[in-house]
Amino acid sequence: MSFGGGRVAVAGIVGGFGIAVGGSAVLLGLGQSLGPAVLTVLVVLALVGGGLVCLVSAFFGLVIPRHLGQGPWMDPEKWRRFALERRLWHERHGAGAWGPWYGARREEPVGEGDAPGKSRRRRGESVRS
Repeated sequence: MSFGGGRVAVAGIVGGFGIAVGGSAVLLGLGQSLGPAVLTVLVVLALVGGGLVCLVSAFFGLVIPRHLGQGPWMDPEKWRRFALERRLWHERHGAGAWGPWYGARREEPVGEGDAPGKSRRRRGESVRS
């Protein structure tokens, strides 16, 4: 398993920097009619948004594995063997190895009043009685 080649992180950092600086430049150049308070809020949002894109892309670009082909769990033959051994173990030991709750099915008859959406109360009967 190998981590972060760096290309994705660099591309994300450049993109976030472009959002922060480009968004602020466009707002400052074309947003004079917005008023000082709104313009200030939008510029700060552009800077924060671009910075967030930079940080998130750098983090995930360096932390997420880029190549998983090496390692003990990446061999498909080992997974097939594991599945076969697990199935054979369950066939040998049955449900009793895990407890009575594992694999047990409820075999209770369903009555007429047990249908979903039907109330068991009679007309005029209160809930507390």
